Amino acid sequence: MPVRAYLQSPRGLPGAIALFRIAADSERELDACLEQMGSRPVRAGQARLSTLHQGHQAVIARWTPTEAHVMPHGGIIVLKQVESIIKHAGADLLEHQPLLPDKDDPAPHLESALANAASPLAIDLLLDQPRRWSLSPRVDLTPAHASMLRHLLEPALVVAWGPPNVGKSTLLNALATRTLAITSPEPGTTRDHVGAMLDMGGLLIRYLDTPGVRDDPHPAEAQAIDIARSLAQTADLILWCRDASSPPPPLPRTSGIVLPVDLRSDLGTPQGPEGIRVSAFDPHSIRSLAAAIRQTLVPDAALADPGAWAFWRTTPRTHADRALPPYPSHSTHRSPPSTRGT
Repeated sequence: MPVRAYLQSPRGLPGAIALFRIAADSERELDACLEQMGSRPVRAGQARLSTLHQGHQAVIARWTPTEAHVMPHGGIIVLKQVESIIKHAGADLLEHQPLLPDKDDPAPHLESALANAASPLAIDLLLDQPRRWSLSPRVDLTPAHASMLRHLLEPALVVAWGPPNVGKSTLLNALATRTLAITSPEPGTTRDHVGAMLDMGGLLIRYLDTPGVRDDPHPAEAQAIDIARSLAQTADLILWCRDASSPPPPLPRTSGIVLPVDLRSDLGTPQGPEGIRVSAFDPHSIRSLAAAIRQTLVPDAALADPGAWAFWRTTPRTHADRALPPYPSHSTHRSPPSTRGT
């Protein structure tokens, strides 16, 4: 199959950032497509700002060798021009799949969903769908739960946002159980983004470690922080990081869920509302954070809902869909509409 692309942002509505998903059958095909779009090379696990044809700038996050997100400005005219660039790069620009015309039936979609489901937690749910859809009377999933289960098929974007030198890179290494990010006592060590696909108790997420946000960054840091702010605006979940000596920076404007995280908790407790306490020296706290991330994005109530799930429908999520209930042990926070990053 050729390279596939589709717009994940609402069509016809302007926004600060738009989101195109690009998928290919091989690494070489995706490399060629991005090159034809005008992008500089982007490796798997890397996010960078590129200038496409016609001078359009876009953040390109390549999550795997065969999948990437292209995020240009969300203006309506810009979207049309970027769609044209994607088409001329050899990708098939797909529309959202229509609903079945006659009768809802998961069977024609099940094989593809099982093959492409990102998270192991999706498998048992998908295999049980033919039985659920055959029940009479049929009970459907609640809209809120159906929205949450989308994260089982399309990994949620989780962004770590916080000041420098509070342990964000150490946190990534601890969650990944291997070294992915360079750590140092010097502020500003992370001047680029480190991306990884992480398994949070059966839920696969796209995790992005970002540079520390501070008032007087080096010019190279400032550009990286601007890119990080753009990515955080599209995140499904932001880990709002701090420690006892460094308060969290202002949040960027976002419709995602915000989860406060108190890093280096062995060195003291920050003032203000309590977050999830994490220490790299306490494996239990790392496991507790991983559980909180999974529960926030896909809570147990959504997994246990016995309703029929129309998993093949790709209706874009709304802001209301993102209003997830709080995690039972720790509060989740949302950025108020007036919050702006600095």
